Amino acid sequence: AQRIGSDYHLDVLDKRECREYIRHRLTVAGSGRNPFAADAMDAIFEYSGGVPRLINTLCDSALVYVFADDRQRDTGRLVTQMVDEKRRRGLFGAGNRGVVPAVMPLEFPPDLDVPPVDEAQA
Repeated sequence: AQRIGSDYHLDVLDKRECREYIRHRLTVAGSGRNPFAADAMDAIFEYSGGVPRLINTLCDSALVYVFADDRQRDTGRLVTQMVDEKRRRGLFGAGNRGVVPAVMPLEFPPDLDVPPVDEAQA
């Protein structure tokens, strides 16, 4: 917490907001076109559960697949293929909402007695 200058909580996005978020991030990055077909953006929404951080992760990975396959556009089928391959390699796991990168901290079930983290020692 000492290294973080500010924090902000974003709620999950609905499908329309997810599409707008992807388009906005591409525009800010300087892209002159959207490499994601509508079905690809819908698949990203479904796998991310609308969580912005997961949308970013899935878009980044999907763009690598588009580049590796020398394609001009990403499709929902390619997003699904990418997620399936990463799950098989243990890079993505199934979380409460959508796909969770395997390196993310896990949420503990509410009935598990886990001592709270002492922020002063963290």
